[in-house]
Amino acid sequence: MMPHIAIAMIPGRDEATKQRLAERMRSALIDELGVPENWVSVSLHEIARENWQDVMEQTGDEAMLIRANIQPEEGR
Repeated sequence: MMPHIAIAMIPGRDEATKQRLAERMRSALIDELGVPENWVSVSLHEIARENWQDVMEQTGDEAMLIRANIQPEEGR
């Protein structure tokens, strides 16, 4: 069992922020699953705002455990 965390987000954060996020997500997964640090990988994919909804709709309900419900006027 080698868990992987895939993060998708709209571009705009600096590299240091993205690295801190990846490290915190890895730590949370290690704490929750009790796996060694070297077993966990993290990827981050930036998706343009105008493509966000289309990309999220491609993620099936079986994989999407929590689906955001952002209205078009939000998140700007």
